[in-house]
Amino acid sequence: LRSCPIGDEGYKVLANALKTNTTLAEIDLAGNKYYVYQHCAEGVKSIISSLEKNTTLKNLKLERCGIDAETCEALGEMLQVNRTITHFSIAENAFGYEGCEALALALHSNKTLTSVWLTRCDIDDDGCEELADMLKLNKTLESLWLDGMAGAAS
Repeated sequence: LRSCPIGDEGYKVLANALKTNTTLAEIDLAGNKYYVYQHCAEGVKSIISSLEKNTTLKNLKLERCGIDAETCEALGEMLQVNRTITHFSIAENAFGYEGCEALALALHSNKTLTSVWLTRCDIDDDGCEELADMLKLNKTLESLWLDGMAGAAS
């Protein structure tokens, strides 16, 4: 579903399917922000909420989906309870420090993620500190991608 014109209702239908699906291992929703003319925050949040109960999805890609700090809070809550997702990418979303803080908090307790991509997400030095603190506690994360961060030129 990469770069497909999915609207709020489409996300909600997909979320309902994810609640009961027992075979899907990967979902790629990357690039959908460019095709949606209205903000689909509720639909994206319904996808996130459905993943709290999903037991098969291992790879979640939400790159370039217009994810903001508030949506990162919902992602963080989901990652605290989901025990199957191992690869997670929300690269190229401008959620900044607040979103990074919510994700870092979730990653303190998450025991299944092994790879996380946060490239070009407007993460500043304070966000990096949050991630550094998380890395002291998280023993399962093997890859953390942070290239293209805010202030990288300084």
